[in-house]
Amino acid sequence: MAIVFQLIILAIGFVLFHRMGWSYLQALAQYQPLPPGKRGRSGQKVYVEGMYGSGTILRSPIAQEVCLRWRVIVTEKQGKNSISRLDHGSYGVENFVILRRGDRRSFLVEQQPDTVLKQIHDLGGHHGPKHQYQQNLLWQSNHPQMVEFLQNNGISPDNWLGVRRSLTVTELFWRTNDPIFVFGELTEQEGQWCLKAHLLSDQSVEKLRRVPSLFLLIGVVILFFAGLGMFNPWR
Repeated sequence: MAIVFQLIILAIGFVLFHRMGWSYLQALAQYQPLPPGKRGRSGQKVYVEGMYGSGTILRSPIAQEVCLRWRVIVTEKQGKNSISRLDHGSYGVENFVILRRGDRRSFLVEQQPDTVLKQIHDLGGHHGPKHQYQQNLLWQSNHPQMVEFLQNNGISPDNWLGVRRSLTVTELFWRTNDPIFVFGELTEQEGQWCLKAHLLSDQSVEKLRRVPSLFLLIGVVILFFAGLGMFNPWR
């Protein structure tokens, strides 16, 4: 029984070390910083820091904020668990450029989201301008646009018993001159530099590395002590 328990601990340590630590850090390391003024080459994976520039003017679906890009995340509280019900954004309709100080070039952005990078980003929570709406058994939201948005996306505010669900709706939006951090592939089309963005982040690469680095460290500690317990010749 003790061996089984130690094997489970080793498995947990390995997942933290490799899956959520090392592999996430390696995924971020594929993107090389592109300093202002440096040309780069087509097809290169780059990391670019800048600001939202001009683009197609959109409105966020709930608060109707004028913006260049928006994202709505819906989660439901069930007991101690928080379950994701919707992650919807302005992908496919947004069109904007990125500006950088000290760089005459602008970058046209085309989103091609990467699942692993999104997982890394969401570990650190959601930052930037946002509105948050909540409802639960004791509190009913008085925001009709939120209820309409939920219904339009197939989410009922009430469960099958007619009781209000514990929902949290987070609406994020980004405007001109807001900071942006892009991980993507550099291309050039008819003289215009483009970024096929695998991740549009509101956090720098240094901040995104923090949680995977912590998982890596915890995994190493667990593997060390679990391995010491299993293979200790002086037991």
